[in-house]
Amino acid sequence: PLAFKETQLQMTDPLNDGHVWVGLNNDASNAYTLPIQFDWVENKVIVDKVFDKNAGDVQPGDIVDKVNGKSAAAVYKDKMSLISGSPQWKSYKAMSNFAAGAQNSPVKITLLRGDKTIELQLNRDLLSGKYGAAVNNLRKKSGKVADNIYYLDLNTLSKDTIDSWIHDLARAKGII
Repeated sequence: PLAFKETQLQMTDPLNDGHVWVGLNNDASNAYTLPIQFDWVENKVIVDKVFDKNAGDVQPGDIVDKVNGKSAAAVYKDKMSLISGSPQWKSYKAMSNFAAGAQNSPVKITLLRGDKTIELQLNRDLLSGKYGAAVNNLRKKSGKVADNIYYLDLNTLSKDTIDSWIHDLARAKGII
C-alpha cells in the first residue's frame, strides 16, 4: 500500500495544485519528525531552528550533508517529487516533511559546521501535527522592529490591531 501511495503522489506532481491530497487509511509511516526546522538555502539543506534539546548537538546554521547515508539534496529532491503545487509550496512542504518517518524511528544525520563533520543518530519523536505549532511558537511578534520599520505577521495579527496601527504604517519607511 505505501508504494501505491507514493506512486499516486508522484502522479500529482505535474498537476501543480497545492490542494491535492493523497492519504492512506491508518498510515503512520510519516507521522513523526525531528524537533528541527530545516530550510533549503543556496542548494543546501540547513538547520533553521531547533525546537528542543532532544535534537542533540544540532545547531541553527548547520548544513545537513547526509540523511541515512543519502545526500540531503537528493532527499530534498525526492520529497519535492511527491508534492504538487507551486515551487515555493513544494519547497516548504519538502522541508516540513524532510525528516518525516515512523514514530521513534532512527535518523542518522551528518552535519557540517565550519570545518567539522558531526554524525548524529536521532529519533523521530515529534508528531508531525505538532511541528506546525512548534514553528508558530517561534514566530516573531508583530510590531515596530526599528525606527519607522514594522513587522506584521498576518497569520496572527487581528484586523483591529492593523486598523489601530494604520496611520503609523502609512508613514512607515518599511513593512515586513
